[in-house]
Amino acid sequence: MADGHKGWPGWQRFTAPWTHRLKHASIRARSGRRLSAILCFVLLVPLPLYYYAQRRPSVFTAPAAVDRCRSRFTAPVTVISTLPRDISYDNVACSVSGRIQRAVRSWLAFAVEVILVSDEVQACERHLRPLSPRVFCVAHMCTSAIKLPTVKCLIATGATAATTVTSPTDLLLYVNNDVELHGPVPEVAYALTQLAPSFVAFGQRFDHDDDNSHGVCARHGPLRERVELHAAWGVDYFLFRGVDFPYTAMPEFVIGNWRWDNWLARYFIEKKDTLTVDVTAAVLAWHPRAAAFQPASRRIGAQHNDGLGRDSFATDYRQTGTVDRSEAVLRVYDDALVLCDRARTVEPAPLPCRWWRRRCASDASPTAPVD
Repeated sequence: MADGHKGWPGWQRFTAPWTHRLKHASIRARSGRRLSAILCFVLLVPLPLYYYAQRRPSVFTAPAAVDRCRSRFTAPVTVISTLPRDISYDNVACSVSGRIQRAVRSWLAFAVEVILVSDEVQACERHLRPLSPRVFCVAHMCTSAIKLPTVKCLIATGATAATTVTSPTDLLLYVNNDVELHGPVPEVAYALTQLAPSFVAFGQRFDHDDDNSHGVCARHGPLRERVELHAAWGVDYFLFRGVDFPYTAMPEFVIGNWRWDNWLARYFIEKKDTLTVDVTAAVLAWHPRAAAFQPASRRIGAQHNDGLGRDSFATDYRQTGTVDRSEAVLRVYDDALVLCDRARTVEPAPLPCRWWRRRCASDASPTAPVD
């Protein structure tokens, strides 16, 4: 065979080159498909991951409990909280009363006054009023169809007392009675009043274990190494102007139960003229885990609140009335407060931010916010 295909049968002399070509073409096609799949994975997978990272609840390092800057430019804030009946005021540091006393002391560090709307005013006057002359115990006449006080009535009672006691202010901060608050709250309030005529600030809390050992609380100081950031649907405090609270629009949610905070967050988030701000990274909300914990769904009034919330919105307010749905996020640095719009898209463009320079010590005047 002198035709260049030595050893091949006669019929393969013409087909062999084409079969080799097809074989190599098939190999190249498979290689091309593999390369395309790899490129698609590399280019497309990060996009949903980036989107998820922007939309998931932000995880922050716990803010410092003690702020080094003592700003002269602050806004007076009145704290309102509620006290249930049957509190055992004992000397155990990690008891319910011990947690409440620690919380009240933390509020007194920044509040012009603390209004405690109580079921049992005499017990409040005896055990909590001595903490400071700025603590006031107020009785209420709030009730509901299920014999529990309603949230909006309790807050209205506290707001009314705040305007008639000693230091009237239109800035109110409602907080659950077992949540400590640390950080530059009055300075944050002052900056927000300069940035928006109507606003509400809220944030996530940090949970920690409260170990009651031999009647002594094992918690040392306001910070612990092991803490857990609570889910974004649990809102334990709201900072707002008293005139902006929906006293009429809010359903008859009862205190001590879930859902009312999601409803309130959703209400403010949907208001076009109200700036909603996540201050988790600026304000340390410290919450002890109770040893005997009753699930929220099993509490008296849980189904009542859940039904009211479902009747208020066409969509599921439990998923949209959360901290991570706020319009903006506030962070505090040594030299500035930075308010940034929350990312809602996957575009890698820088987030629009507003900057407020912090004035500490003997600084003369604040710098206006810069867009």
